[in-house]
Amino acid sequence: MEELRHLLELVIYKESIQDPEIDILEKNDKGEGYLGVVTPVVLRGTNKILKVIVKTAPIGEEIRKHAPLRNCYITEINFYTKIYPLLRKFQLDRGDVKPFINIAKCYGYSLKNNGEGIVMENLKEAGFSVCERRRTMSKQHIKLALEEFSHLHALSYALKEYHPKVFNEIVAPMTDNFLTFLRNADFKSVFDRILDRIIDCPKIKFNGNVVNALTKFRGNYMEFFEEMSMGVGNKYSVITHGDCWTNNMMFKYDDVNNPFIPTSMRLIDWQLQKVGSPAEDISYFLYACSDKSVFNNLDDWLRIYHNSLMAQLTKLGCASINHLSFHELKSQYEKYAKYGFLFSCMVIKLMLSDADEVPDLSDINKEGNSIMKSFDFDSKNEDVYISRVVDLAIHAYNFKII
Repeated sequence: MEELRHLLELVIYKESIQDPEIDILEKNDKGEGYLGVVTPVVLRGTNKILKVIVKTAPIGEEIRKHAPLRNCYITEINFYTKIYPLLRKFQLDRGDVKPFINIAKCYGYSLKNNGEGIVMENLKEAGFSVCERRRTMSKQHIKLALEEFSHLHALSYALKEYHPKVFNEIVAPMTDNFLTFLRNADFKSVFDRILDRIIDCPKIKFNGNVVNALTKFRGNYMEFFEEMSMGVGNKYSVITHGDCWTNNMMFKYDDVNNPFIPTSMRLIDWQLQKVGSPAEDISYFLYACSDKSVFNNLDDWLRIYHNSLMAQLTKLGCASINHLSFHELKSQYEKYAKYGFLFSCMVIKLMLSDADEVPDLSDINKEGNSIMKSFDFDSKNEDVYISRVVDLAIHAYNFKII
């Protein structure tokens, strides 16, 4: 609570809120934030009222032995305070009258060791909401999200074309926090167990080709992720979001005639942001947020993304021929969609779980707990989970991803 109030006092000072009252509301439900405690707060002053979200890191040394919490907060704060402002200025300099603004406003932060936190606008108060995580997204949501990812990625290509030195300078300090997670033996065992469950599933057990591909992938996915991390400087690398599932996207519905069709969106939680192939964001998003009716028609969705990417590059004055062709996008996808496949196999389980089943990483601070123990549970919706990841595994084999 002390760290929370310290953060809020910084925001009050920065925003010149007069005679402030701090109204700390109930913390958000489990499942809304896995690497932090998310608390809505209202700051009431005589001159203004500010409605914010405060995200603070779990306190305790034990969890920090297993998870790169501090680096995750450094990554997110760096994005809000350095990378995004630079990208926004670049867009405006290029004459883009509709720049990529699809993030929450950051009001303040703390990097105090064991007290990291960040204060952001409460997007719910602006009419944004997350989709129901137990359901796959509609095709309208998927189309809008792919277009927004293309806007984000186009900025990297344009910045590399016009200011390659600047691009290299801002990405040089970036780290791959997901790879750091994987290098922890306890966390890697979570993914090993997940892949074992899929391999042993009766629906897939007698499909020798898929089982062989999964078994091979289980044995060498760490090698893939290590190689992927070393190849971040390739021609097609961009600044990625890195954690593209339902909880990290908020949508708004402004068309009164079509109240279920989203008109705008915001990307939140940039703790796994890094440099990588655009296929990492695309595959993670498609696999976590859709089903086989979508990802088995992969070319159609890649074309939507690519058409939007080319349009954005044209707006930014780039020679799109120098950047990602559709043929190269498909090659990138075949090579790097392993990222989305592995991540989604875990995330889908979290998405389908009830609030009382969702693991709380802060429990790792309690004696005898571990990441493995936190994630090793059978969900009430286990049958649905197994069905979805089996469909995903068959797709990954058929499309030469594993």
